[in-house]
Amino acid sequence: MNLSKSIARLYIQSVSLRGIPEGKPIVNRFFDIYWDARGLRKNLIRQEYQKPEEKREMKYTLGVRNRVMFPISLQTASIAMANGVTGQELVDVVVDQMFAYGEATIGDDFHDDVLVPKYYPEDCDAINIIYEKIKDHEILRAIAEDIGDFQADGKMIFSVELLNAALKQAEIYKRRMSKKSPKAYETYLKARDELYRIQAKSLFISHALAHEKIPTIRGELMRGGDYVLSAVKLGDKLAFIGQENAAIVFEATQPKDISDDRAERIKAGLRLFYHGSTLLKQFTEDDSLRLKKDIEKRADNLWVLLALQEHEEISEDSIKTYLKSNPKITQKVLTPSVNEIRRGYQYLKDLDYDVSDLQLAIGLITRQAERDMGKFERRLGIDLDKEWLKEAIKLRELIE
Repeated sequence: MNLSKSIARLYIQSVSLRGIPEGKPIVNRFFDIYWDARGLRKNLIRQEYQKPEEKREMKYTLGVRNRVMFPISLQTASIAMANGVTGQELVDVVVDQMFAYGEATIGDDFHDDVLVPKYYPEDCDAINIIYEKIKDHEILRAIAEDIGDFQADGKMIFSVELLNAALKQAEIYKRRMSKKSPKAYETYLKARDELYRIQAKSLFISHALAHEKIPTIRGELMRGGDYVLSAVKLGDKLAFIGQENAAIVFEATQPKDISDDRAERIKAGLRLFYHGSTLLKQFTEDDSLRLKKDIEKRADNLWVLLALQEHEEISEDSIKTYLKSNPKITQKVLTPSVNEIRRGYQYLKDLDYDVSDLQLAIGLITRQAERDMGKFERRLGIDLDKEWLKEAIKLRELIE
C-alpha cells in the first residue's frame, strides 16, 4: 500500500469516522474499491486534456472533494456487490457513478459560485424560465462567457472552465453508459432534468436571499400550503441525487434472472432508503455545520429559510431565536428522514434483499447525525427536540 493511500485510509477511519463503531468495517469493506476507482477516474480525466490551455478546466474536473465522493462510492459499490458484481467490473461501476456525481457537484459549484453572485437577469423572477436556461448548455456557456473570470473570497473563479468541467464529466458518462447500460442511462437523463428543476428553484431562492427579498421567499415557500415542508423540499437536491444514483446503479448491474416486478420493488426500496439517509445527512451535516458560511453566501440553507418564516433578518441570532421558540421543528424536518430510512430498510428486508451493508449505513448515518446535531446545538446554545434521535436509536437497536 502506497503512502498516500495509507494516509487517506487512516484519515477516513480516524478523523471522518472517528467514534463511529461501523467506521472500521466500512473502511475494510469499501476503501480499496473506492481508492482504485478514484485512481482510474483521475487517469481517464487526464487523458481528456492534452493541451496546456486546458489545465484550469482539468483542475476543476479533478477537483471533486473526497468528502462527497466517498459516500456515493460506498452506496454504489454496496448496490453493485449485492447484485453480484466483483473485481474490475465493480471498480468500473463505481467510476461510472463518480462521473455522474462529479457532474452534479461541479455543476452545483457553478450554481453557487458563479450564477448566484453574478447572474441575475430580470426574468429570474420566473422559475420556469430559469429552468429552461440552465438545462440548455449552450445558453449556460454564453452566460459563463459573459460573466468571465472574477475574484471571490481571495481566489479566482474561471466561469467557463468551471462549467466545462461539469459538462466534460457528463460527456464522459454518456460515452461510458449510453451503450453499456441504456436503461440506466435513460434513468440518469430523467433524473438530471428533474435536478435542473430543483436547481432552478434553488437559484430563485438564493437570489431572493442575496437581495433580502423576504416576502418573495415567504410567498414561494407558502405556495404549496406548508412553509416548513416547502423549505424541506428545497433541500432535496442531494437526497434526490442519492435516491436516483441507487436506482441507476441497480439497473446497470441488475442480474438477468431477476423478474421485472422484483427489480422495480427493490429499486423502490433503495430509493426510499437512500433518499432518507442522504436528506438526514444534508440537514444535520451540510446545513448545520456550514450555517455560518451559508449565511455569508446567502445560500438556501434549511435553518435560514425556517427562521425567515418569523424573522426579517438573515443572521445566526435570528436562527437561534427561531429554534429556541420552535424546538420541536425537528419533528417535521429530521424525524421524517429517519422514518424513510426505517421503511426503506424494512421493505428491502421483507424482499429478502441483502441488507447487511444497509445495516452498516444506518449505524454510520445516524451516529454521524447525532454527533453533528450535537455540535450544532452546542454552538448555538439551543436544545432541540430529540424525537428524531430516539427513532434513530430504536432503528439501530432493531438491526443489532
